[in-house]
Amino acid sequence: AIAALELVEQLGLPPRREARALVPHVDLHLGARALPGHAGAQVQIDVRDQGPGFPPGREAQLFDKFERGDREGATPGVGLGLAICKAIVEAHEGRIRAHNVAAGGACVRIELPLGSPPA
Repeated sequence: AIAALELVEQLGLPPRREARALVPHVDLHLGARALPGHAGAQVQIDVRDQGPGFPPGREAQLFDKFERGDREGATPGVGLGLAICKAIVEAHEGRIRAHNVAAGGACVRIELPLGSPPA
């Protein structure tokens, strides 16, 4: 598992103390792979954690603006993070989904076409 701050450093981004404050209890797993069998080349990015997971049956709703799941009072934020992610991914003609991981935690999967971004 890679801690959030270490992940930022590995990606070559300037380290920020805020990264650890935002996700102090989460180990992030970031992986990417080319998807065979698609009309165009695509990359799949999985971001997983080992937290409590998503509310069962509400995975699609988590991408709605101001949606915060079942733990609203315990988690800071206004519920825009995944909605913003969805808008960015769809602007790049990609797809984003969320699901719970059988071993515990949650996964957000992003699939993006490789090549030039849309004009």
